Amino acid sequence: MKAMHKPSNIFSGRFYAVLALVLLPVLPIVITLVAERFLGAPAQHTAATVAVDPLESTKTMAKLVCRQSVKHGLKDPDGADFQSVFFDTVEGEGSNVFCVRTEAKAMNSFGAKLRARFECRVQCWNDQNCSVTSVHEF
Repeated sequence: MKAMHKPSNIFSGRFYAVLALVLLPVLPIVITLVAERFLGAPAQHTAATVAVDPLESTKTMAKLVCRQSVKHGLKDPDGADFQSVFFDTVEGEGSNVFCVRTEAKAMNSFGAKLRARFECRVQCWNDQNCSVTSVHEF
């Protein structure tokens, strides 16, 4: 019997991570355009009223940096299937340090794909500059 190839899922964790990076910067513009279209006249507001929350941008960057660090430590980095980025958890630990938890299916040394949970400590200086200080599987 011929082995069937499982089609790749376009909605993998990588897809959502890229989608978040692409949509986050343009979200205020889209909100403004939609509001103007449905409410009539352009709204009188300042940039601060439609700006993206810097803390949320920083948390998103912390998630992505954690995933890259986890992926780098795997035996088969290209074969890793992460959960949706929206299911990753981020908790602030003060002084711009975050604890990020994610899950991924990854190939082990015996060729079996197993689900594993990872926890990263991430230090962020701003929403574009973060680095992982520790990673462990739990």
